[in-house]
Amino acid sequence: MEGAGDVVDVVKDTVRESAARRFWRPNPAALGYFSVACVLLIGWKLREANLTRAEDGIGYAMGIVGASLMLLLMIYPLRKRLRAMQSLGSVKFWFQTHMIFGVLGPVLVLLHSNFKLGSFNSRIALGCTLIVAGSGIIGRYLYAKIHHGMYGHRLTLSEMRTGREKTPQGSSLLAPVFAEIAERLDRAEIRVQKASTGLLSSFRIALLAPWTRWRLQRSLTRGLDQALAQAAQKSATVGAHSDRLRTSTVKYLDRRLRTLQKFSQLSAFERLFGLWHVVHFPLFLVMVVAAVVHVIAVHAY
Repeated sequence: MEGAGDVVDVVKDTVRESAARRFWRPNPAALGYFSVACVLLIGWKLREANLTRAEDGIGYAMGIVGASLMLLLMIYPLRKRLRAMQSLGSVKFWFQTHMIFGVLGPVLVLLHSNFKLGSFNSRIALGCTLIVAGSGIIGRYLYAKIHHGMYGHRLTLSEMRTGREKTPQGSSLLAPVFAEIAERLDRAEIRVQKASTGLLSSFRIALLAPWTRWRLQRSLTRGLDQALAQAAQKSATVGAHSDRLRTSTVKYLDRRLRTLQKFSQLSAFERLFGLWHVVHFPLFLVMVVAAVVHVIAVHAY
């Protein structure tokens, strides 16, 4: 039968994709945040038991360690900019350490306070610490949107697509519609790559990206359904496997369009990341000053 081999190949690819999705791949960052959330929840539940005190014992120690970890966050930006520190480990190592310390430090400070507000200076120090921690989480989110991996280079459209999107194949009766799908997707990607990266333009494209994706997917899916219905009338093989052919092609469309939407929003995320940099470092300096004042006040009075 015409195209039977190609149709069977598409069906096999669909089955393999479904089997691959059954395996759960844990995300280290998600597991880390989940663990932190559990620790904070336990600390919150036990706060009334007063198992720790900020003035002495393990509570005092957690405050010292937490503040020290927050102070060590300075190593990463200094390692990037000072030649004298280039031999002090790789930038990638200190970036990862910066992210870890930026979470552990505030957690220890929060446990040190036993979720209670103390004196005025301690409130200021705790508030600054939590604000900087929240800012760091936002920064990590923005960084992940525009870079390859935990520490890497700016993402490109080809890297987003590598090894993931394979043009679907089927009966020769469907070749024209598959070619049209690929051509329209290619044209959409070219338009995005040539679009202006100005401030207002990048945010306009990012905001319209979900609508553009939905409209293009709706149009292409409608054309696919029409082509499949016509091909099924002419080929028994296509008719027998039309549902799986449609599933495979729609998945291909969804992957390509999700990648296109992500790339469309890349310039806007870069702009936001630049603004975040302007705000985050001054917040960090304010936190350091507040923490120093807090430590001096506690030991002086």
